[in-house]
Amino acid sequence: MKKIKVLFVITLLNSYSIFWSQVNKTTYHSPLSIPLKLSASFGDLRPNHFHMGVDFSTGGKVGLSLFSIEQGYVSRIKITPLGYGRVIYVDHPNGVTSVYAHCSGFEKSIQKIILAYQEKNQLNEVDITFTSGEIPVTKGQLIAYSGNSGNSSGPHLHFELRDTKSEKALHPLVHGFDISDIHAPIPSKIYLYPIDQNGYYLNQKKISIAVVKSGENYSIKTGKIVLTSDFMEGTDRVLIGVEGTDKIGVDLSVCGLFENELIAGENSIFHSRIDTVSFDHNKLINDYCDYAEYKRNKKKIHKLIHKSSNHLDIYKSAPLQTIRLKGNDSIPVVIKLTDAKQNTSTLNFEMVFRKELGTIDSNSKPSALFLLPDSSYYFEEAGNAIRFKPHALFEPVLKTLLITKDKIQLGTAITPIYYGASVSMRPIESTPIDKQYIYLLGEKEQKEALKTQVIDGKLEAEITSLGTFKVSADLTAPTILPHNFSASDTSIAKSAIQWKVDDLKTSISNYNLFIDGKWKVIEYDKKNKLISCVFEPLENGLMNFQLILKDVCGNEAVWTKNIRVN
Repeated sequence: MKKIKVLFVITLLNSYSIFWSQVNKTTYHSPLSIPLKLSASFGDLRPNHFHMGVDFSTGGKVGLSLFSIEQGYVSRIKITPLGYGRVIYVDHPNGVTSVYAHCSGFEKSIQKIILAYQEKNQLNEVDITFTSGEIPVTKGQLIAYSGNSGNSSGPHLHFELRDTKSEKALHPLVHGFDISDIHAPIPSKIYLYPIDQNGYYLNQKKISIAVVKSGENYSIKTGKIVLTSDFMEGTDRVLIGVEGTDKIGVDLSVCGLFENELIAGENSIFHSRIDTVSFDHNKLINDYCDYAEYKRNKKKIHKLIHKSSNHLDIYKSAPLQTIRLKGNDSIPVVIKLTDAKQNTSTLNFEMVFRKELGTIDSNSKPSALFLLPDSSYYFEEAGNAIRFKPHALFEPVLKTLLITKDKIQLGTAITPIYYGASVSMRPIESTPIDKQYIYLLGEKEQKEALKTQVIDGKLEAEITSLGTFKVSADLTAPTILPHNFSASDTSIAKSAIQWKVDDLKTSISNYNLFIDGKWKVIEYDKKNKLISCVFEPLENGLMNFQLILKDVCGNEAVWTKNIRVN
Protein backbone atom coordinates (compact mmCIF):
# COMPACT_ATOMS: atom_id res chain seq x y z
CA MET A 1 0.00 0.00 0.00
CA LYS A 2 2.86 2.42 0.83
CA LYS A 3 4.46 1.72 -2.55
CA ILE A 4 1.19 2.54 -4.32
CA LYS A 5 0.89 5.81 -2.38
CA VAL A 6 4.45 6.83 -3.28
CA LEU A 7 3.86 6.05 -6.95
CA PHE A 8 0.60 8.03 -6.83
CA VAL A 9 2.38 11.07 -5.34
CA ILE A 10 5.19 10.83 -7.92
CA THR A 11 2.61 10.59 -10.71
CA LEU A 12 0.85 13.72 -9.41
CA LEU A 13 4.12 15.65 -9.17
CA ASN A 14 5.12 14.58 -12.67
CA SER A 15 1.71 15.61 -14.02
CA TYR A 16 2.03 19.00 -12.31
CA SER A 17 5.54 19.44 -13.70
CA ILE A 18 4.42 18.51 -17.22
CA PHE A 19 1.44 20.90 -16.96
CA TRP A 20 3.59 23.88 -15.99
CA SER A 21 6.28 23.05 -18.53
CA GLN A 22 3.55 23.19 -21.17
CA VAL A 23 2.35 26.54 -19.80
CA ASN A 24 5.89 27.94 -19.78
CA LYS A 25 6.44 26.88 -23.40
CA THR A 26 3.25 28.59 -24.53
CA THR A 27 3.76 31.47 -26.94
CA TYR A 28 1.13 33.94 -25.87
CA HIS A 29 -0.22 36.78 -27.99
CA SER A 30 0.56 40.16 -26.51
CA PRO A 31 -2.43 41.73 -24.69
CA LEU A 32 -1.46 45.10 -26.20
CA SER A 33 -0.53 46.25 -29.70
CA ILE A 34 2.30 48.44 -28.34
CA PRO A 35 5.60 47.11 -26.92
CA LEU A 36 5.10 45.70 -23.42
CA LYS A 37 6.59 48.02 -20.81
CA LEU A 38 6.31 47.09 -17.14
CA SER A 39 5.31 49.68 -14.59
CA ALA A 40 4.89 47.14 -11.74
CA SER A 41 5.74 43.48 -11.43
CA PHE A 42 4.14 40.47 -9.78
CA GLY A 43 4.53 40.16 -6.00
CA ASP A 44 5.29 43.81 -5.29
CA LEU A 45 4.41 44.60 -1.67
CA ARG A 46 1.16 46.56 -1.35
CA PRO A 47 -1.20 47.46 1.55
CA ASN A 48 -2.67 44.16 2.78
CA HIS A 49 -1.84 42.27 -0.43
CA PHE A 50 0.79 41.27 -2.92
CA HIS A 51 0.48 42.75 -6.40
CA MET A 52 -1.18 39.76 -8.05
CA GLY A 53 -0.22 40.54 -11.64
CA VAL A 54 1.92 42.83 -13.75
CA ASP A 55 1.11 46.37 -14.81
CA PHE A 56 1.75 47.22 -18.45
CA SER A 57 2.07 50.89 -19.35
CA THR A 58 -0.37 52.31 -21.88
CA GLY A 59 1.60 55.53 -22.27
CA GLY A 60 -0.86 57.42 -20.08
CA LYS A 61 -3.63 56.73 -22.60
CA VAL A 62 -7.11 55.24 -22.19
CA GLY A 63 -8.82 53.17 -24.88
CA LEU A 64 -5.99 51.02 -26.24
CA SER A 65 -7.15 47.69 -27.71
CA LEU A 66 -6.74 44.64 -25.47
CA PHE A 67 -6.37 41.19 -27.02
CA SER A 68 -6.94 37.68 -25.70
CA ILE A 69 -3.50 36.11 -25.23
CA GLU A 70 -4.79 32.66 -26.29
CA GLN A 71 -7.94 30.99 -27.52
CA GLY A 72 -10.59 30.22 -24.93
CA TYR A 73 -13.78 31.82 -23.67
CA VAL A 74 -14.84 34.77 -21.55
CA SER A 75 -15.56 33.20 -18.16
CA ARG A 76 -16.30 36.26 -16.04
CA ILE A 77 -16.91 40.00 -16.26
CA LYS A 78 -17.09 42.27 -13.26
CA ILE A 79 -17.87 45.99 -12.99
CA THR A 80 -17.30 47.79 -9.68
CA PRO A 81 -16.20 51.29 -8.61
CA LEU A 82 -13.47 49.68 -6.49
CA GLY A 83 -10.72 47.13 -7.03
CA TYR A 84 -10.24 46.16 -10.65
CA GLY A 85 -13.06 48.40 -11.93
CA ARG A 86 -14.08 46.92 -15.28
CA VAL A 87 -12.36 43.53 -15.57
CA ILE A 88 -12.64 40.62 -18.00
CA TYR A 89 -11.48 37.01 -17.42
CA VAL A 90 -10.69 34.53 -20.20
CA ASP A 91 -10.25 30.78 -19.53
CA HIS A 92 -7.80 28.96 -21.80
CA PRO A 93 -7.45 25.24 -22.69
CA ASN A 94 -4.02 25.00 -21.00
CA GLY A 95 -5.61 25.46 -17.55
CA VAL A 96 -4.73 29.14 -17.22
CA THR A 97 -7.06 32.13 -16.89
CA SER A 98 -5.94 35.53 -18.15
CA VAL A 99 -7.27 38.68 -16.46
CA TYR A 100 -7.44 42.22 -17.91
CA ALA A 101 -8.31 44.87 -15.30
CA HIS A 102 -9.08 48.62 -15.07
CA CYS A 103 -10.69 48.53 -18.55
CA SER A 104 -12.56 51.52 -19.97
CA GLY A 105 -14.94 49.27 -21.90
CA PHE A 106 -15.39 45.91 -23.61
CA GLU A 107 -15.44 44.88 -27.27
CA LYS A 108 -18.72 45.84 -28.98
CA SER A 109 -20.43 42.42 -28.98
CA ILE A 110 -19.33 41.72 -25.39
CA GLN A 111 -20.41 45.19 -24.28
CA LYS A 112 -23.85 44.55 -25.79
CA ILE A 113 -24.27 41.40 -23.67
CA ILE A 114 -23.24 43.20 -20.48
CA LEU A 115 -25.43 46.22 -21.18
CA ALA A 116 -28.48 44.00 -21.77
CA TYR A 117 -27.84 42.25 -18.44
CA GLN A 118 -27.45 45.57 -16.60
CA GLU A 119 -30.64 47.00 -18.07
CA LYS A 120 -32.66 43.85 -17.45
CA ASN A 121 -31.61 43.71 -13.79
CA GLN A 122 -31.18 47.47 -13.27
CA LEU A 123 -27.63 46.96 -11.98
CA ASN A 124 -24.70 49.33 -12.50
CA GLU A 125 -22.34 46.95 -10.68
CA VAL A 126 -22.26 43.35 -11.95
CA ASP A 127 -20.30 40.13 -11.49
CA ILE A 128 -21.31 37.72 -14.26
CA THR A 129 -19.92 34.26 -15.03
CA PHE A 130 -20.17 32.52 -18.40
CA THR A 131 -19.85 28.95 -19.65
CA SER A 132 -17.51 27.84 -22.43
CA GLY A 133 -20.06 28.14 -25.25
CA GLU A 134 -21.37 31.64 -24.53
CA ILE A 135 -18.53 34.01 -25.49
CA PRO A 136 -15.74 32.05 -27.25
CA VAL A 137 -12.62 33.99 -28.26
CA THR A 138 -9.68 33.28 -30.51
CA LYS A 139 -6.01 34.01 -29.91
CA GLY A 140 -5.35 37.69 -30.55
CA GLN A 141 -9.05 38.63 -30.62
CA LEU A 142 -10.06 42.10 -29.45
CA ILE A 143 -11.90 41.75 -26.11
CA ALA A 144 -11.67 45.11 -24.31
CA TYR A 145 -10.08 48.55 -24.10
CA SER A 146 -7.52 49.76 -21.57
CA GLY A 147 -8.56 52.27 -18.97
CA ASN A 148 -8.26 53.69 -15.47
CA SER A 149 -11.35 52.26 -13.73
CA GLY A 150 -11.49 51.01 -10.15
CA ASN A 151 -8.60 51.60 -7.73
CA SER A 152 -6.18 52.58 -10.47
CA SER A 153 -3.69 55.38 -9.91
CA GLY A 154 -3.41 56.12 -13.64
CA PRO A 155 -4.15 54.60 -17.06
CA HIS A 156 -2.54 51.17 -17.49
CA LEU A 157 -3.35 47.51 -17.99
CA HIS A 158 -3.26 45.34 -14.90
CA PHE A 159 -2.72 41.85 -16.30
CA GLU A 160 -2.85 38.52 -14.48
CA LEU A 161 -2.43 34.83 -15.08
CA ARG A 162 -4.24 32.43 -12.75
CA ASP A 163 -4.42 28.68 -12.36
CA THR A 164 -8.03 28.15 -13.49
CA LYS A 165 -8.77 25.36 -10.97
CA SER A 166 -7.16 26.76 -7.83
CA GLU A 167 -7.47 30.44 -8.87
CA LYS A 168 -3.96 31.04 -7.54
CA ALA A 169 -2.19 33.98 -9.15
CA LEU A 170 0.86 33.09 -11.27
CA HIS A 171 3.87 35.26 -12.07
CA PRO A 172 3.48 36.06 -15.80
CA LEU A 173 7.25 36.44 -16.28
CA VAL A 174 7.71 32.89 -14.98
CA HIS A 175 4.68 31.39 -16.73
CA GLY A 176 4.96 32.23 -20.39
CA PHE A 177 5.67 35.96 -20.79
CA ASP A 178 9.10 37.12 -21.86
CA ILE A 179 10.27 40.59 -20.86
CA SER A 180 13.91 41.51 -21.44
CA ASP A 181 15.83 41.68 -18.14
CA ILE A 182 19.61 41.60 -17.83
CA HIS A 183 19.95 43.46 -14.52
CA ALA A 184 20.21 41.78 -11.12
CA PRO A 185 18.23 43.04 -8.10
CA ILE A 186 19.74 45.89 -6.07
CA PRO A 187 19.69 45.61 -2.25
CA SER A 188 19.53 48.99 -0.53
CA LYS A 189 19.26 48.29 3.19
CA ILE A 190 19.26 45.47 5.71
CA TYR A 191 17.44 45.39 9.04
CA LEU A 192 18.06 43.32 12.17
CA TYR A 193 15.48 42.46 14.84
CA PRO A 194 15.84 40.44 18.05
CA ILE A 195 13.19 37.68 18.08
CA ASP A 196 12.05 34.86 20.35
CA GLN A 197 11.81 31.13 19.64
CA ASN A 198 8.48 31.59 17.80
CA GLY A 199 9.86 34.25 15.46
CA TYR A 200 7.96 37.04 17.26
CA TYR A 201 9.54 40.46 17.79
CA LEU A 202 11.14 40.45 21.23
CA ASN A 203 10.79 44.21 21.63
CA GLN A 204 10.84 47.41 19.58
CA LYS A 205 14.60 47.32 18.93
CA LYS A 206 15.79 47.42 15.33
CA ILE A 207 19.05 48.04 13.48
CA SER A 208 19.06 49.42 9.93
CA ILE A 209 22.23 49.53 7.81
CA ALA A 210 22.72 50.87 4.30
CA VAL A 211 24.08 48.51 1.65
CA VAL A 212 27.05 49.50 -0.54
CA LYS A 213 28.44 48.11 -3.77
CA SER A 214 31.51 45.91 -3.24
CA GLY A 215 33.06 44.85 -6.53
CA GLU A 216 30.58 42.65 -8.35
CA ASN A 217 28.63 42.05 -5.14
CA TYR A 218 27.24 44.06 -2.21
CA SER A 219 28.17 44.49 1.43
CA ILE A 220 27.90 47.08 4.20
CA LYS A 221 30.42 49.85 4.79
CA THR A 222 32.33 48.13 7.61
CA GLY A 223 31.79 44.62 6.29
CA LYS A 224 30.50 43.48 9.67
CA ILE A 225 27.66 44.08 12.10
CA VAL A 226 28.64 44.03 15.76
CA LEU A 227 25.70 43.14 17.98
CA THR A 228 25.56 44.43 21.55
CA SER A 229 24.44 42.71 24.74
CA ASP A 230 21.68 45.28 25.05
CA PHE A 231 20.34 44.42 21.59
CA MET A 232 20.48 40.66 22.30
CA GLU A 233 19.10 40.86 25.85
CA GLY A 234 16.88 37.85 26.57
CA THR A 235 17.39 36.04 23.26
CA ASP A 236 19.91 34.25 21.05
CA ARG A 237 17.97 34.72 17.78
CA VAL A 238 18.20 37.41 15.12
CA LEU A 239 15.82 38.14 12.24
CA ILE A 240 17.14 39.82 9.10
CA GLY A 241 15.05 41.92 6.73
CA VAL A 242 16.11 43.21 3.33
CA GLU A 243 14.94 46.16 1.27
CA GLY A 244 15.70 46.51 -2.43
CA THR A 245 14.48 46.88 -6.01
CA ASP A 246 14.77 45.14 -9.36
CA LYS A 247 15.05 47.06 -12.64
CA ILE A 248 13.27 45.19 -15.43
CA GLY A 249 13.04 45.73 -19.18
CA VAL A 250 14.87 47.99 -21.61
CA ASP A 251 13.37 51.03 -19.86
CA LEU A 252 14.56 49.75 -16.44
CA SER A 253 11.16 49.85 -14.71
CA VAL A 254 11.67 49.76 -10.93
CA CYS A 255 9.98 46.68 -9.46
CA GLY A 256 10.10 44.72 -6.21
CA LEU A 257 12.16 41.73 -5.09
CA PHE A 258 11.27 38.26 -6.37
CA GLU A 259 13.44 35.57 -4.77
CA ASN A 260 15.41 35.85 -1.52
CA GLU A 261 17.75 33.35 0.13
CA LEU A 262 19.55 33.70 3.46
CA ILE A 263 22.69 31.67 4.18
CA ALA A 264 24.26 31.74 7.65
CA GLY A 265 27.60 30.01 7.87
CA GLU A 266 27.26 27.05 5.55
CA ASN A 267 23.51 26.60 5.99
CA SER A 268 20.70 27.98 3.84
CA ILE A 269 18.13 28.87 6.48
CA PHE A 270 15.57 30.84 4.48
CA HIS A 271 14.32 30.83 0.90
CA SER A 272 11.30 32.60 -0.59
CA ARG A 273 10.17 32.92 -4.21
CA ILE A 274 7.12 35.03 -5.09
CA ASP A 275 6.02 33.05 -8.14
CA THR A 276 2.49 32.08 -7.07
CA VAL A 277 0.14 33.46 -4.40
CA SER A 278 -3.27 32.29 -3.24
CA PHE A 279 -5.89 35.03 -2.90
CA ASP A 280 -7.05 33.28 0.29
CA HIS A 281 -3.62 33.90 1.87
CA ASN A 282 -3.02 37.39 0.49
CA LYS A 283 -3.30 39.21 3.82
CA LEU A 284 -0.44 37.10 5.18
CA ILE A 285 1.77 39.66 3.46
CA ASN A 286 1.34 41.75 6.62
CA ASP A 287 3.35 39.09 8.47
CA TYR A 288 5.85 38.61 5.64
CA CYS A 289 6.83 42.30 5.53
CA ASP A 290 7.62 44.82 8.24
CA TYR A 291 4.07 46.17 8.34
CA ALA A 292 4.76 49.07 10.70
CA GLU A 293 7.58 50.37 8.49
CA TYR A 294 5.36 50.11 5.43
CA LYS A 295 2.46 51.96 7.04
CA ARG A 296 4.58 54.71 8.55
CA ASN A 297 7.40 55.14 6.05
CA LYS A 298 6.33 53.24 2.89
CA LYS A 299 9.38 50.96 3.25
CA LYS A 300 9.06 47.55 1.59
CA ILE A 301 11.08 45.25 3.86
CA HIS A 302 11.10 41.51 3.17
CA LYS A 303 11.54 39.63 6.46
CA LEU A 304 13.73 36.57 5.94
CA ILE A 305 11.86 34.19 8.22
CA HIS A 306 9.13 31.61 7.68
CA LYS A 307 6.89 31.64 10.74
CA SER A 308 4.97 28.43 11.44
CA SER A 309 1.55 30.09 11.13
CA ASN A 310 2.27 31.72 7.76
CA HIS A 311 0.97 29.50 4.94
CA LEU A 312 2.03 31.57 1.94
CA ASP A 313 3.07 29.52 -1.09
CA ILE A 314 6.16 31.67 -1.51
CA TYR A 315 8.13 29.91 1.24
CA LYS A 316 10.56 27.27 -0.03
CA SER A 317 12.27 26.59 3.31
CA ALA A 318 11.18 25.00 6.58
CA PRO A 319 9.65 27.20 9.30
CA LEU A 320 11.59 28.94 12.05
CA GLN A 321 15.11 28.45 10.77
CA THR A 322 16.83 31.51 12.20
CA ILE A 323 20.28 32.85 12.98
CA ARG A 324 21.15 31.68 16.50
CA LEU A 325 24.08 32.98 18.48
CA LYS A 326 26.16 30.87 20.86
CA GLY A 327 28.35 33.58 22.35
CA ASN A 328 31.62 34.98 20.98
CA ASP A 329 30.20 34.58 17.49
CA SER A 330 31.51 35.50 14.07
CA ILE A 331 28.99 34.31 11.49
CA PRO A 332 29.42 34.88 7.74
CA VAL A 333 26.05 35.90 6.27
CA VAL A 334 25.07 35.79 2.60
CA ILE A 335 21.81 37.14 1.14
CA LYS A 336 21.10 36.13 -2.45
CA LEU A 337 18.55 38.13 -4.43
CA THR A 338 17.40 36.58 -7.71
CA ASP A 339 14.89 37.89 -10.25
CA ALA A 340 12.51 36.00 -12.54
CA LYS A 341 15.20 35.86 -15.26
CA GLN A 342 17.67 34.31 -12.80
CA ASN A 343 19.87 37.41 -12.56
CA THR A 344 21.39 37.21 -9.08
CA SER A 345 23.07 39.67 -6.73
CA THR A 346 24.86 38.67 -3.54
CA LEU A 347 25.13 40.60 -0.29
CA ASN A 348 27.91 39.49 2.09
CA PHE A 349 28.69 40.61 5.62
CA GLU A 350 29.77 39.21 8.96
CA MET A 351 27.61 39.13 12.08
CA VAL A 352 29.70 39.48 15.22
CA PHE A 353 28.80 39.07 18.90
CA ARG A 354 31.93 39.34 21.07
CA LYS A 355 30.47 38.42 24.44
CA GLU A 356 28.89 35.51 26.24
CA LEU A 357 25.15 35.24 25.86
CA GLY A 358 23.01 36.35 28.74
CA THR A 359 20.00 34.52 30.12
CA ILE A 360 17.58 33.40 27.41
CA ASP A 361 13.98 34.30 28.21
CA SER A 362 11.99 31.18 27.25
CA ASN A 363 8.68 32.93 27.93
CA SER A 364 9.13 36.50 26.76
CA LYS A 365 5.42 36.90 25.97
CA PRO A 366 3.52 35.44 28.97
CA SER A 367 -0.21 34.97 28.50
CA ALA A 368 -0.88 36.96 31.65
CA LEU A 369 0.49 40.07 29.94
CA PHE A 370 -0.03 39.41 26.22
CA LEU A 371 -2.73 38.34 23.81
CA LEU A 372 -1.18 35.41 21.94
CA PRO A 373 -1.77 34.65 18.24
CA ASP A 374 -2.73 30.99 18.72
CA SER A 375 -5.45 31.73 21.29
CA SER A 376 -9.03 33.00 21.13
CA TYR A 377 -10.29 35.88 23.25
CA TYR A 378 -13.53 37.61 24.15
CA PHE A 379 -13.68 40.75 26.29
CA GLU A 380 -16.86 42.63 27.20
CA GLU A 381 -17.48 45.69 29.31
CA ALA A 382 -20.19 48.37 29.49
CA GLY A 383 -22.12 46.81 26.59
CA ASN A 384 -19.13 46.83 24.22
CA ALA A 385 -17.06 43.79 23.24
CA ILE A 386 -14.06 42.68 21.18
CA ARG A 387 -13.30 39.12 20.07
CA PHE A 388 -10.42 37.29 18.42
CA LYS A 389 -10.39 33.86 16.85
CA PRO A 390 -7.17 31.81 16.94
CA HIS A 391 -4.48 33.19 14.57
CA ALA A 392 -6.29 36.50 14.08
CA LEU A 393 -3.13 38.18 15.41
CA PHE A 394 0.26 37.98 13.71
CA GLU A 395 2.25 38.97 16.81
CA PRO A 396 1.60 38.93 20.57
CA VAL A 397 -0.15 42.12 21.72
CA LEU A 398 0.34 43.70 25.13
CA LYS A 399 -2.87 43.64 27.15
CA THR A 400 -3.54 47.37 27.29
CA LEU A 401 -7.21 46.89 26.53
CA LEU A 402 -9.58 49.66 27.57
CA ILE A 403 -13.32 49.24 27.12
CA THR A 404 -15.74 51.98 28.21
CA LYS A 405 -19.31 52.77 27.23
CA ASP A 406 -17.95 55.06 24.47
CA LYS A 407 -14.97 53.18 23.00
CA ILE A 408 -12.83 50.09 22.65
CA GLN A 409 -9.10 50.77 22.67
CA LEU A 410 -6.32 48.22 22.10
CA GLY A 411 -2.93 48.84 20.52
CA THR A 412 -2.58 51.07 17.47
CA ALA A 413 -3.89 51.13 13.91
CA ILE A 414 -0.49 49.97 12.59
CA THR A 415 -0.98 46.55 14.21
CA PRO A 416 -2.56 44.38 11.46
CA ILE A 417 -5.04 41.56 11.90
CA TYR A 418 -5.40 38.54 9.64
CA TYR A 419 -9.02 37.32 9.84
CA GLY A 420 -11.44 36.54 12.64
CA ALA A 421 -11.50 39.66 14.80
CA SER A 422 -14.54 41.86 15.39
CA VAL A 423 -16.03 44.48 17.69
CA SER A 424 -19.59 44.77 18.99
CA MET A 425 -20.72 48.15 20.30
CA ARG A 426 -23.77 49.64 21.91
CA PRO A 427 -25.65 52.17 19.77
CA ILE A 428 -25.98 55.85 20.59
CA GLU A 429 -29.19 56.53 22.48
CA SER A 430 -31.96 58.59 20.84
CA THR A 431 -30.44 58.12 17.37
CA PRO A 432 -31.88 55.61 14.85
CA ILE A 433 -29.62 52.54 14.93
CA ASP A 434 -29.69 52.17 11.13
CA LYS A 435 -27.99 55.58 10.87
CA GLN A 436 -25.05 54.51 13.05
CA TYR A 437 -21.71 52.93 12.24
CA ILE A 438 -18.44 51.93 13.90
CA TYR A 439 -15.27 53.74 12.94
CA LEU A 440 -11.54 53.26 13.54
CA LEU A 441 -9.59 56.25 14.79
CA GLY A 442 -6.23 56.27 13.00
CA GLU A 443 -2.82 57.37 14.25
CA LYS A 444 -3.37 60.84 12.80
CA GLU A 445 -6.89 61.07 14.22
CA GLN A 446 -8.47 60.25 10.84
CA LYS A 447 -11.78 58.39 10.99
CA GLU A 448 -12.23 55.23 8.91
CA ALA A 449 -15.84 54.06 8.70
CA LEU A 450 -16.09 50.27 9.01
CA LYS A 451 -18.64 48.04 7.31
CA THR A 452 -21.19 47.80 10.10
CA GLN A 453 -24.10 45.44 10.69
CA VAL A 454 -26.93 45.59 13.19
CA ILE A 455 -27.20 42.28 15.07
CA ASP A 456 -29.50 41.78 18.06
CA GLY A 457 -29.66 45.49 18.75
CA LYS A 458 -25.88 45.96 18.64
CA LEU A 459 -23.51 47.39 16.01
CA GLU A 460 -20.93 44.87 14.79
CA ALA A 461 -17.93 45.17 12.47
CA GLU A 462 -15.03 43.01 11.36
CA ILE A 463 -11.70 44.72 12.06
CA THR A 464 -8.46 44.55 10.06
CA SER A 465 -6.22 46.28 12.58
CA LEU A 466 -6.10 47.23 16.22
CA GLY A 467 -6.67 50.79 17.42
CA THR A 468 -9.47 52.84 18.92
CA PHE A 469 -13.05 52.05 17.88
CA LYS A 470 -16.03 54.32 18.41
CA VAL A 471 -19.62 54.75 17.22
CA SER A 472 -20.89 57.68 15.20
CA ALA A 473 -24.04 58.56 13.29
CA ASP A 474 -24.47 59.61 9.68
CA LEU A 475 -27.62 61.69 9.28
CA THR A 476 -26.48 63.61 6.21
CA ALA A 477 -27.35 62.65 2.64
CA PRO A 478 -24.67 62.48 -0.07
CA THR A 479 -24.00 65.61 -2.13
CA ILE A 480 -24.58 65.90 -5.90
CA LEU A 481 -23.17 68.74 -8.00
CA PRO A 482 -22.91 69.24 -11.78
CA HIS A 483 -19.37 68.52 -13.00
CA ASN A 484 -19.01 68.99 -16.77
CA PHE A 485 -21.94 71.37 -17.04
CA SER A 486 -23.42 74.25 -15.08
CA ALA A 487 -26.37 74.05 -12.69
CA SER A 488 -28.05 76.77 -14.75
CA ASP A 489 -27.67 74.93 -18.09
CA THR A 490 -30.92 74.01 -19.80
CA SER A 491 -29.22 72.37 -22.78
CA ILE A 492 -25.91 70.59 -23.37
CA ALA A 493 -24.02 69.38 -26.41
CA LYS A 494 -21.96 66.56 -24.94
CA SER A 495 -21.50 62.81 -25.40
CA ALA A 496 -21.70 62.31 -21.64
CA ILE A 497 -22.96 64.12 -18.56
CA GLN A 498 -21.13 63.99 -15.22
CA TRP A 499 -21.87 64.77 -11.59
CA LYS A 500 -19.47 65.28 -8.69
CA VAL A 501 -20.69 63.22 -5.74
CA ASP A 502 -19.52 62.76 -2.17
CA ASP A 503 -20.49 61.42 1.24
CA LEU A 504 -18.60 63.00 4.11
CA LYS A 505 -18.97 60.38 6.85
CA THR A 506 -19.52 56.97 5.28
CA SER A 507 -19.74 56.06 1.58
CA ILE A 508 -22.16 55.86 -1.32
CA SER A 509 -23.61 52.36 -1.59
CA ASN A 510 -26.36 52.75 -4.19
CA TYR A 511 -26.69 54.98 -7.24
CA ASN A 512 -29.34 55.07 -9.96
CA LEU A 513 -30.24 57.38 -12.82
CA PHE A 514 -33.65 57.66 -14.45
CA ILE A 515 -34.14 59.54 -17.74
CA ASP A 516 -37.81 60.28 -18.42
CA GLY A 517 -38.61 57.64 -15.80
CA LYS A 518 -36.54 54.92 -17.48
CA TRP A 519 -33.53 53.41 -15.67
CA LYS A 520 -30.18 54.22 -17.32
CA VAL A 521 -26.73 52.59 -16.88
CA ILE A 522 -24.18 54.92 -15.26
CA GLU A 523 -20.58 54.59 -14.06
CA TYR A 524 -19.35 55.53 -10.59
CA ASP A 525 -15.67 56.49 -10.47
CA LYS A 526 -15.20 56.37 -6.72
CA LYS A 527 -11.60 57.58 -6.55
CA ASN A 528 -12.48 60.74 -8.47
CA LYS A 529 -15.97 61.02 -6.96
CA LEU A 530 -17.62 61.16 -10.37
CA ILE A 531 -20.79 59.65 -11.80
CA SER A 532 -21.00 59.56 -15.61
CA CYS A 533 -23.82 58.91 -18.04
CA VAL A 534 -22.83 58.25 -21.66
CA PHE A 535 -25.44 59.04 -24.30
CA GLU A 536 -26.24 56.74 -27.21
CA PRO A 537 -25.81 58.31 -30.71
CA LEU A 538 -29.56 58.86 -31.19
CA GLU A 539 -30.25 59.79 -27.58
CA ASN A 540 -31.16 63.48 -27.71
CA GLY A 541 -33.94 65.96 -27.08
CA LEU A 542 -35.50 67.36 -23.92
CA MET A 543 -34.98 64.90 -21.06
CA ASN A 544 -35.85 64.71 -17.39
CA PHE A 545 -32.85 63.53 -15.32
CA GLN A 546 -33.33 62.07 -11.85
CA LEU A 547 -30.15 60.91 -10.10
CA ILE A 548 -30.72 59.09 -6.78
CA LEU A 549 -27.89 58.30 -4.35
CA LYS A 550 -27.93 56.44 -1.03
CA ASP A 551 -25.14 56.04 1.49
CA VAL A 552 -24.53 52.97 3.66
CA CYS A 553 -26.70 54.48 6.42
CA GLY A 554 -29.66 54.88 4.08
CA ASN A 555 -29.49 58.67 3.66
CA GLU A 556 -30.84 59.59 0.22
CA ALA A 557 -30.06 62.46 -2.13
CA VAL A 558 -32.04 63.23 -5.29
CA TRP A 559 -30.95 65.54 -8.12
CA THR A 560 -33.62 66.41 -10.74
CA LYS A 561 -33.52 68.65 -13.77
CA ASN A 562 -34.91 68.96 -17.31
CA ILE A 563 -32.09 69.34 -19.84
CA ARG A 564 -32.09 69.31 -23.62
CA VAL A 565 -29.37 67.06 -25.02
CA ASN A 566 -28.16 68.16 -28.47
